[in-house]
Amino acid sequence: MVKVKICGITNLEDALLACDYGADALGFNFYERSSRYIAPRKARQIIQKLPSFIQTVGIFVGDTPEGINEICSETGISLAQLHDDTLLVQAVRSISVRVLKTFRVQPGFKVTDVKKFYQQTGINNFLFDAFHEKILGGTGKQIQAEQAAKLTAFVSKFGYSVIAGGLNEKNIKQVVKAVQPYAVDVASGIEAEVGKKDPEKMRLFIKRAKSA
Repeated sequence: MVKVKICGITNLEDALLACDYGADALGFNFYERSSRYIAPRKARQIIQKLPSFIQTVGIFVGDTPEGINEICSETGISLAQLHDDTLLVQAVRSISVRVLKTFRVQPGFKVTDVKKFYQQTGINNFLFDAFHEKILGGTGKQIQAEQAAKLTAFVSKFGYSVIAGGLNEKNIKQVVKAVQPYAVDVASGIEAEVGKKDPEKMRLFIKRAKSA
């Protein structure tokens, strides 16, 4: 059964509803320029009230390993999602929690770059999102199903793939069937407004993903 990550959590109500509906992981965005940014102190207050089985994911852009470690320690984040391609291999290895590496898929994307990153760092958790020139995540753009399926099949030989980008309660079942990822990630696709989830869309998304 596919795992479901609900990203862009900004409030306790959405977090608890996601847990009740069967989410496996919640994402908290610590990129200050994001419209779904959450302060570490507020994230900690939410995380302290979550069931122990929920994986808590911190989204980081441009942070140093030291900064990432500090926020993870302060908040209780258990997985660091990295959107930065400039961190050196040794720097990535110095992060104190497990890492989920994001690749933004665009024309000319080389799947061999994923394996190269794995060989250099030992990290085998990858999130594939649609490329956007100005926005990192939550764009509503979707990776082509055929390309996503090829990525998932390739990565399954040595790691785990999370598919994001343009997913919603209407298309998730079809995507899961076609792509067969380890997990799926959604933010804007189930929102009533930026930073606030639509309860019914979230419920249907999780239900349909897990029944695909």
